[in-house]
Amino acid sequence: MKKICIAVDGTAGSGKTFIFNQIANILDYDLFDTGQLYRAFTYYLHLIKTNFDDQESIIAGLTNFSFNIKDKRVLINNDLDVTDSLNGSMVTDNINQVTVIAQVRDYMTKIEREIGYREGMIELGRDITSVVLPDADLKIYLDSPIEIRAQRRYEQNMNEGIDESYQAVLKKIEARDTNDKTRLVGPLVQTKDSWYLDSSQYERVEDLVNVIVQRVRELEKEKK
Repeated sequence: MKKICIAVDGTAGSGKTFIFNQIANILDYDLFDTGQLYRAFTYYLHLIKTNFDDQESIIAGLTNFSFNIKDKRVLINNDLDVTDSLNGSMVTDNINQVTVIAQVRDYMTKIEREIGYREGMIELGRDITSVVLPDADLKIYLDSPIEIRAQRRYEQNMNEGIDESYQAVLKKIEARDTNDKTRLVGPLVQTKDSWYLDSSQYERVEDLVNVIVQRVRELEKEKK
């Protein structure tokens, strides 16, 4: 029985990483959260003191940028481990100025596509089903109401020692939603062949995980 390629898009804070980490473990699949790639590049730009208001400087930063994932740790140039720096406010406050640049997305798409079309791979992002992996075996769009997503991100920040109010988190997610869905390059959309899932409609995370796992196993049996 062959493993399949799974593409997942979804709104910020919808639980993609948490949910699909569990699914990857159950199915013995690999997981690649493409948000880590953009966050790693944003953090790299910070390290080299890039002006985030200057798109040409951001594009120039691609020249010497390298990315790798090893043992679930995110490594950039010269194996610098930046895993624990990816969710800081510096990255969150500047990443939208990076992701909207076409040259950056083109560069990252090549990396994402190379990794994503491997059998037994789950790839998470914002334009994976529509742009990066349009021919994936299973395409999923994960969502939930913005208030629930904001509360989840607020609690995550508290656990990580990030001092930010719920209202501030809510405003950031509202802005992120608007940016993700309206940007000219790689906007967040639900494709016609994507399976729409609202995580808030499941009483337990395990229930949603089981529904997805069952569907993957059905598709594995169908794949020749």
